[in-house]
Amino acid sequence: MESLNKYDIRKFLSFEEEYKLNEIRYKGEKIWPIIRYAVYDGILEHQEKAQRAVSSQEISKRPSIFKKLIKLIISLRSLKSLFGQTDILLYNYGRVLDFDGMKDNLLVWTFSEALKENYSITVVDQYGIYPPQKCEVINISEMLSMLGFIASFFTRFTQWPQFEKEVNEKIKGFYDFEIDLRKIYVSNFLYQKLIGKLTDKIIEIKKPKALIYSDTGSFSEIIRNAKSKKVLTIDYQHALQSGQNLLYTHNPVIVNEYTEFLSDYVFTFGKYWDEYFEENYKVISVGSRYQELMVTKTKNIQKEENSIVFISDGEMARKEFERLAMSIAIDMPEIQIYYRLRPDEFLNWKSLYSKEIRNIKNISFIDNNISSLHNTLKKSNYVIGINSTALIEAMPLSNVIIHKKGWYIEMEQFIKKDVVLTSRNSEDIINIIKENKIAKNSLEGIEIFKSNADKNISNSIRDLLYS
Repeated sequence: MESLNKYDIRKFLSFEEEYKLNEIRYKGEKIWPIIRYAVYDGILEHQEKAQRAVSSQEISKRPSIFKKLIKLIISLRSLKSLFGQTDILLYNYGRVLDFDGMKDNLLVWTFSEALKENYSITVVDQYGIYPPQKCEVINISEMLSMLGFIASFFTRFTQWPQFEKEVNEKIKGFYDFEIDLRKIYVSNFLYQKLIGKLTDKIIEIKKPKALIYSDTGSFSEIIRNAKSKKVLTIDYQHALQSGQNLLYTHNPVIVNEYTEFLSDYVFTFGKYWDEYFEENYKVISVGSRYQELMVTKTKNIQKEENSIVFISDGEMARKEFERLAMSIAIDMPEIQIYYRLRPDEFLNWKSLYSKEIRNIKNISFIDNNISSLHNTLKKSNYVIGINSTALIEAMPLSNVIIHKKGWYIEMEQFIKKDVVLTSRNSEDIINIIKENKIAKNSLEGIEIFKSNADKNISNSIRDLLYS
């Protein structure tokens, strides 16, 4: 696995400017703002720099067509929620957490709890994770899946093959290789067009004042449709930012040509993050309701002597972290190592990790959310990872070690501020533990998470909708 660096972003910005990518059209319409993030990811994947959680070989079998049809029929019952107007549409994303005695999507929980007293809210469920009785839900997950599955068979009869050839010629001319653009058509372009059209109809019927979501690179068409109908678009930060995420990084020479695809506002965790958005977006820092809850709930948890936690970075660092954890466990048998798996590893982690590491007694794999991640972060003396929001959440709770591999560049901002420790091998980590090292500087004066998230969210929405 190669390391991402700042040159990759700058090179891509030069590529789209030099080859005038924003001028290309598909069926007479702008397409580059929709697929640019996916194309960049495809380029990184070809260079073995792409960030991946679970490889395609590790994904379990898809359900049968019959089961999909049954799920589609069941999901259609939620269309009754189309009737009646709403103030806010909340778009969930795939991450479901166990916290506060329940399972919920972080964004939906955050905004529904903060706004439910003063606004009518409808959840647009893209992933089929909400039972209808939980809240007012429009479940579009099965419609998206079925329509996308059907449409994918007709790729050859569209203009896409010619478009692929045109774009890959440009990629070849600049990067000296080609990428799989058909995969992008099915997984990104088609998906965005379908969800954009469904959103367009939902907006016509529900007449919301605002759409709130966490953009993961698939909201461009939703944003464009909403803005064309004068509906406010708000993107809530859901991960760390460092200026190395193309989703929020735009070439100043051409960005004004596609502003209709950019969110009106970005709500951030705290003022620290604002600089990574404010060049192209209006930014309001509101905080993290989840972080506030977890810091409060773990307040009385005591440190376990000689315990550390590894935060899995999925496929991209699995072998590296296996070697690190085993080396430390063997060299320091008195150390208890908690290996916190990613949620997408929970079910099949035993097939992903070697028998050797699974048999080491002082390494415990955490493969569920029964005990919250924050409990593990708080009780451990050191938290070791590469690039994860969990590392940011850990900073007020424990000592963080950034392992300088892969996508660690997104944590470089904290490395430069000396508020974290760093490692390049197991010897570095062992040395840190044995010498009880801590970071040179504290987070004092750095507003990573703004306090009073509920109040901030409520006030900000009120000001935006009624000022």
